[in-house]
Amino acid sequence: MRARNITSFSGELCKISGDIDIFSGLLFSAYIFANGSLPAGLSRIVFSLLLAIAGAPLMALGIIATNSKRQIALIALQTWTNAPFD
Repeated sequence: MRARNITSFSGELCKISGDIDIFSGLLFSAYIFANGSLPAGLSRIVFSLLLAIAGAPLMALGIIATNSKRQIALIALQTWTNAPFD
């Protein structure tokens, strides 16, 4: 239970910034598309969608960092509880 609740600060920061990238990219794309200037704003739409897509690997990196820290804590707990007492 203790290993499951461990979090990584850098992992959480990556997940939050990935969420912000995805949300802002989709929000900018929707705003530009709703503005009606599709030919003029095509490069902006592409940039906004790329910003949204770039958030996914950043979130994945944060999840990997958090899970790695949890796995290390679980291995340490298992090693400590299975250690023979002489």
